[in-house]
Amino acid sequence: MNRTWLLLGLFALPNLSTAGNEQLTTTGMKALAKGLPSVSFERFCQSVQSNEFIMPVVRSPWYATNIVTSWSDQQPILAARDFGGALFLRIEDWAAETKAAKPAAEPVKQFMDLADWLKKSPGYGNFFMAKRCHEIAAYGIARALADTNCPLDGVTNQFPRFNVSWKTPAGRAKILNDDVGSRLFEVPPGDEKAQQQYLERVWNIGKTMVVKYSTPEMQAAFEGHPPKGMEDVSEMVRRWYLGAYETAFMREHVSFFKDDGKVSAKNWNANDHEALIVPYTEPQLPRLKCLAEFRAAIGYFPGEYVPNEDPATSKQKAAFIQAWTDYRKQKGLADDTGVAVTAWEVCRDIMSGAFPW
Repeated sequence: MNRTWLLLGLFALPNLSTAGNEQLTTTGMKALAKGLPSVSFERFCQSVQSNEFIMPVVRSPWYATNIVTSWSDQQPILAARDFGGALFLRIEDWAAETKAAKPAAEPVKQFMDLADWLKKSPGYGNFFMAKRCHEIAAYGIARALADTNCPLDGVTNQFPRFNVSWKTPAGRAKILNDDVGSRLFEVPPGDEKAQQQYLERVWNIGKTMVVKYSTPEMQAAFEGHPPKGMEDVSEMVRRWYLGAYETAFMREHVSFFKDDGKVSAKNWNANDHEALIVPYTEPQLPRLKCLAEFRAAIGYFPGEYVPNEDPATSKQKAAFIQAWTDYRKQKGLADDTGVAVTAWEVCRDIMSGAFPW
C-alpha cells in the first residue's frame, strides 16, 4: 500500500496500525496537512501514543530561505512547515474544544503527551507548538484544581513534566544552532546562569550587527568614520561592539538576528528566534502549586466569588486567609498568608475568565 495513503488511513480508520516510528515523506506531510482539519483530538493522541509516525523537524522560515537554497532541498523543509502550521491550527481547535468541556484530568495529560511527542524532533517550530501545549495544559490544571469534583492527583502529577530539557539554555541553544546552521550558540557546559548569559550576549551582538549593517552610512558610523550628521553614534558603542565577537559567519548570516513577529498558530510564518533566547519556564506553575497546596490542606474553597470585587475588601479573599491561618495554627506552623492569597487569586482568575489562556 502506498505509504501516504496508509498514513491518511490512520486518521480515517481507528483500528488501522502500522509498524510505527515512520519518517514522513514530503508527499505524506502534504497529504496529512490537508487531512488534519477533520482529525479529532482523541484520534491524534492515539497516533502519538502508539508512535505511528515521527513528528518532522520544523525549521524556521529564515532557515527555509537562507540555509536551504535549491528547490529540491527546500521541498521537504516547506512541507514540514506546512504540516506544522496545519497542526498548530488544529491544536488551537482542540484547545477550544477542551475549554468548552467540563474540567478533566485526561486532556491535561494528552496535551503534555503531545508536547513531549512534538519535541522528540527538536526543531524551531516544534518548540513553539510544544510551548503552546504546556500553556493549554496549565490552563486545564487550573480549571481542574478549582473544581473540587476533579481529583487532585489527576493533575498535580503533571507538575514535574513541565521541567523539560528543551526549556533550558542548552536545549534552546541546540534549536538555535540547528536553525542557523552552525555552533554559533555553543553554550559553555555546566552552569545554566552562565549559559543563559552567553545566549543573551551572542544575541545582543547579532542585533547590534543588524543595526550596523542596515545601511552603508550606519556601518561607517560604527567603524569610526561617521558621515556628516551621524556623529552621535557613540565611541563607547563602537568600542564595545567592534570586539572579537563579530565573526565572518555572523556577518554573512546577520539576517538571522532580524525577527519579524511573534510565532502563533495564526502567525506561523514569523521569524522569532529571540523567543529562544529569553529564559522560559511556565509562568503559571508556581501559582498552580499554591492552589493545589491550599486545596489539599483545606479541602474546599471558602467564601463566595463576587465579580469585580475589590481585592482590598474581598470577603472571599478574607475567607481564604482565615481558613489558611486556622490550618497553619492547628499544625503549629508560623503565620503565612502567601499561599492563601495566591490560591484565591487563581480561583478568582478562573471564575472571571482572566486566567491566561
